[in-house]
Amino acid sequence: MDGSGDRALLDRGDALFQISLAINARLELREILEKVVIQTRFLLGCEDASIVLWDARQGVFKSGASTNIGPDVHRRVRRERGASRWVVDHRKPVIVPDARQDPFTANP
Repeated sequence: MDGSGDRALLDRGDALFQISLAINARLELREILEKVVIQTRFLLGCEDASIVLWDARQGVFKSGASTNIGPDVHRRVRRERGASRWVVDHRKPVIVPDARQDPFTANP
């Protein structure tokens, strides 16, 4: 492996370590989610990333964090249709490679 490959591997390892530290730290949930979403964005190499938590008991999206929306991301998530709702209904992750061709037209 060349030097750049070694560096990328070390950077990914550091990002995972930072996520682990955030999860295990005595922080408020919002702080944890913000740290995790920043590191996840780096790990995936994407422009923006979001985390939204689903409260099944109340049937609503609650706390969240986003690199492009801010801490009130849960207020911007639709209860019906859209990618977040699809993830809840199917219990699987979803990746949209090109937002210009997003199959979830509920939230353009």
